[in-house]
Amino acid sequence: MERVSTDEKTRIFTSRMLPDPRRYEPVGREGAPLYRDKYLDEVLSLQDMAEAFQAPSRAASTKAAHARTSLSADAAHTHR
Repeated sequence: MERVSTDEKTRIFTSRMLPDPRRYEPVGREGAPLYRDKYLDEVLSLQDMAEAFQAPSRAASTKAAHARTSLSADAAHTHR
């Protein structure tokens, strides 16, 4: 991982990561580079890898928390 920038005001750290060649093999394709995962035998783009590292959005986190609360309330109501 290589640090690209740090914004002290917003506390946002930006880094650059490259796929580990011990696990990922470059696949010769035109356009966006693709990598084959040697263990899972799946082909991934750099975008796929980047999305896996992004924190969930606030809206998605709120929605998930609401869903957990609703499920807990439904379960409590069912077991009365």
